[in-house]
Amino acid sequence: MNGHDADHLSVCRQQRVCNVYLTQDLPTYYARIGDENVADAIINKFGTRIFHSTTDVKTCQAAAELIGKVTHYQTTDTRSGGASSQGGINIGREEGHGSGGHGRNTGHSRGRSTYKDYDVPPDYFGRELRTGGPANKYRVDAIVVRGGYKFRSSGRNRIKAEFRQA
Repeated sequence: MNGHDADHLSVCRQQRVCNVYLTQDLPTYYARIGDENVADAIINKFGTRIFHSTTDVKTCQAAAELIGKVTHYQTTDTRSGGASSQGGINIGREEGHGSGGHGRNTGHSRGRSTYKDYDVPPDYFGRELRTGGPANKYRVDAIVVRGGYKFRSSGRNRIKAEFRQA
């Protein structure tokens, strides 16, 4: 891998060339190229990216940003109620008079708000993806991301995939 790969990758798609780059994390690309902007230019030419388990903050953040944010909905229910009563009596020279009253009130309100958050949060890559070996029955998980494409099974630009270790 070097800084001239961007030129090569620019024409690969029309020539039906498949390039595969593998690394543990983004800082490895940055260190190899020596210029983060050039490394990003190369990485941005990849149409499909596969992210396995990692705890590297830059890689996890970049993966979450690449996948994107979605709208979440939050519903809030508020209920309230109360009761009151009052009473009194007047005693005087004339007949005693009494008065009283009581009341009850209830209230209910429902609100719905929206907010945007990561479809796949950055910490997911280090927390939820299996890493293989006997403890995981030789299964490895990954998030596969394709730019400009929606997977039929998820309706999104990403899917969770499972691989078997040989």
